[in-house]
Amino acid sequence: MGCAALVIGIALVAFSAPLANHMQEGDERLREEQPWVESFEPQARVLASSTGRWWILRGWLLGCAAGFGLVGALLVLRAVA
Repeated sequence: MGCAALVIGIALVAFSAPLANHMQEGDERLREEQPWVESFEPQARVLASSTGRWWILRGWLLGCAAGFGLVGALLVLRAVA
């Protein structure tokens, strides 16, 4: 299970940019179909720009990858020790 978690973490790091592109595309589609969603979004700073939203989504994926990597490494260490 530790090796699987490490593989998932590595895959998330490797594919974080394309996944962030797909997530941003889905976010834009939701904003087009549900116009009331935009009223809850910030109008200034990082989240107001398309690039900022992309980096937030990618950062979220990289954070998940770090979690998978940490848990996987600890499980592998537990199995070895």
